[in-house]
Amino acid sequence: PGIAEEWNITRGALGVVLSMELIGMAVGSVLLGRTADLSGRRPTIQLCLIVMVAGMFLVPFANGLTELSAYRLMTGLGIGGMLASIHAMAAEYSNARWRTLAVTV
Repeated sequence: PGIAEEWNITRGALGVVLSMELIGMAVGSVLLGRTADLSGRRPTIQLCLIVMVAGMFLVPFANGLTELSAYRLMTGLGIGGMLASIHAMAAEYSNARWRTLAVTV
């Protein structure tokens, strides 16, 4: 709410901007999940961490809705790719008895 007042935008417009992270998570989990299958889990997790941190770092410096949307999308891509890779890695390293618990936690 504070940013909507400060930038003089509606809450609806701000909602769309903030939803960009969810869109990034969906796209990142699909695209970067496949990348993890091809190039390895660990390098993909490291790349996703860098992308996610960079996006989070840049958000406070956004000067408008377009920039904020791009940074939130970038953060979401990193989060989505990391979640997909970590779940796959947890499934690979756990035994059959504990696999379900390892993936859900």
